[in-house]
Amino acid sequence: MLRKVLREPLFHFLLLGTAIFLASAALRNPKATEKPGEIVITPGVIEQITTAYTRTWNRPPGEKELNGLIEDHIKEEIFYREAVAMGLDRDDTIVRRRLAQKIDFLSEELNVVPDPNEQDLLKYLESNKQQFQIGTKLSFIQIYMNTEKRGASAETDAQKLLKQLIRDKNLDMSQVGDPFLLPSEQTLQSEDEIGRMFGSDFAAELMKVKANQWTGPLRSEYGLHLVFVSQKVEGRTRHFVKRRLHAPETPAGKSRLRQFRLRRCKSG
Repeated sequence: MLRKVLREPLFHFLLLGTAIFLASAALRNPKATEKPGEIVITPGVIEQITTAYTRTWNRPPGEKELNGLIEDHIKEEIFYREAVAMGLDRDDTIVRRRLAQKIDFLSEELNVVPDPNEQDLLKYLESNKQQFQIGTKLSFIQIYMNTEKRGASAETDAQKLLKQLIRDKNLDMSQVGDPFLLPSEQTLQSEDEIGRMFGSDFAAELMKVKANQWTGPLRSEYGLHLVFVSQKVEGRTRHFVKRRLHAPETPAGKSRLRQFRLRRCKSG
């Protein structure tokens, strides 16, 4: 059990983080040598205050300004210690997030967990295919039948028009059906895109329709539609090599890479 713990990447990260923290505290943290109730302003603290001011205002602080900054630092330190003594740092969402963020930044700088290799990425891709899936896309024509206008005869009218469309290949489609707010022709739309326009039930049914033939009527949120699928591009998984080359270079790719490293730390 002990050997397994020692091999954990998370254990190595925590050990290295602790070492860096202790070294930093010994070199720069005046609290390491302070007595209870005492605030020590060391040359290192003054240098930090001066650097922060210079970075903000593009010039070092004057003597009076520096004294005021030191006073502000002392006041902040007093308030901080009092807040910690009262336990205000516990169960505070903002404090927890800030500390977690600092650990996240530290882990990126240290890069304790190496970048995933090709085998790792293939395994991740296999386990998360849905994230990298390009859905099926359709190009189609739809003719709208207004159920509010036609009432009970809408279904019958649609069936009659369907037979007419199948029989007469040269029928002028602009002269049939009812006016509709969406274009009659849609080019290479995914199921989600179709669902946002016509409703999810219509989109799901349309995905089942065979290409190059008139079908229907299909019901949408607006009424009935006769549809002709002219092109169907089947869904596929994104090409692994392209994802491998480009994903880490984008903000989204870096975020996924960070999440991958975090999962790898947890799983060992």
